[in-house]
Amino acid sequence: SRRSSSRASEAAGATAAAAPDGAVVPNFDPANWMSQLPPAVAAMPLCQLALPGSHDSFASSFDLNRSLGPDSPELLLALLNNRLGRRLVLRWSKTQSLSLLRQLESGIRYLDLRVALIKGQFYLLHSLVAISAVLLDFNHFYSMDSLSDMRAFQQLLISKLGRRLSPPASEVPSLAQLRSQNQSVLAFQASQFDRSELPALWESGTWMPSPWPNTTDIGEMVAALDRTYSMPHGNHFLVLQAVLTPDAGFILRHPLSSLRNSLSLPGNRAFVSWLRQGKKALGCQGVNVAITDFVEDSDFVQAVAGLNF
Repeated sequence: SRRSSSRASEAAGATAAAAPDGAVVPNFDPANWMSQLPPAVAAMPLCQLALPGSHDSFASSFDLNRSLGPDSPELLLALLNNRLGRRLVLRWSKTQSLSLLRQLESGIRYLDLRVALIKGQFYLLHSLVAISAVLLDFNHFYSMDSLSDMRAFQQLLISKLGRRLSPPASEVPSLAQLRSQNQSVLAFQASQFDRSELPALWESGTWMPSPWPNTTDIGEMVAALDRTYSMPHGNHFLVLQAVLTPDAGFILRHPLSSLRNSLSLPGNRAFVSWLRQGKKALGCQGVNVAITDFVEDSDFVQAVAGLNF
């Protein structure tokens, strides 16, 4: 059965404030919200907590002198891969306005990352504070076709994160378990290689399903959220993508607009409204990871993280 967020509120004894839409939202410090969770919630597996995340997390700054990334639609690569064209694409490719550090400070605890190997160096396409836990989902790899490339990337993560990196296990750890082991980071990878070849990284396909709405229509996005929310996820994570995605045709039909103005702002408002309808819950069949563009808009972090209190 669903674990209601009201039970978590009772355990926390949290005070609450009214959101702009009239919903009641617990008061908590977004930068440190995990440290304020009641013990009963901290003991739950991370896959049963509500975790606010950002879509395409490093897409907050771009170099207009560089070519479009390999993840760009073919039509855009053909027509707009010049400095003037890249200015147009920038308005539709920038998914965040906050830096990675600012996102973490705002309460984001899931990062959606894309990695490219360029001239022997690893780059995050579209680019740690003392936090309790963060999920790093490396779900797109470019020019990294060999196992040796992936092993080198894994070793880079190990060298940077050290003992903070929580390796794959038979069950998802709880926040309390991570604290007891002085661990704080779970890293996921979506390469074609067998998980035994990359023992420090969780396999995204198994542990982090993330259904993509792939639409510019708010009604279709909400229907996709309903379908994902109804999926049980007892021992794995599940991502709710509150994301509206323009195709090349949509961009060319709206050359003077932007992703934020045409899609993200109305989409985020619709998601927060959806989240607060029907008292969405935690647990094995409830809200887990939720991601969106421009995470500072529409009270997104407060709405998602607030479900834990």
